[in-house]
Amino acid sequence: MSPAEPIKPNHLKLSRFHIGLAIAYAVLFGSLMLFGWSDLTASGKIGIPIMSVIPSMFHLGLAWGSKVKSEISRKISVVVGVLLLIAFPIGTILGFFFLPLTQWKSKLGSANADS
Repeated sequence: MSPAEPIKPNHLKLSRFHIGLAIAYAVLFGSLMLFGWSDLTASGKIGIPIMSVIPSMFHLGLAWGSKVKSEISRKISVVVGVLLLIAFPIGTILGFFFLPLTQWKSKLGSANADS
């Protein structure tokens, strides 16, 4: 990043991260529906679409809340980040990058604003 490039606030980065997670849920469970629908049990044919739609809508809602700087969205995002840390190993890596974004003011951004 060049010095002339403006620093994006964390709430916009968090919003994009939530959008990415929503897409990941849709792709993961959507591919199960596309390629394994005939092999699913009756409960799987109910559960897989639910697991595709509900988490995606949840993350899209949090993305919108983060974009408008909703405090409740930030707090729910902290809870999501902590839950990601428990999901070893991929969730732990995602949570490691996710949790710092739940702070609205970037330390780097506030340091540049002071100078």
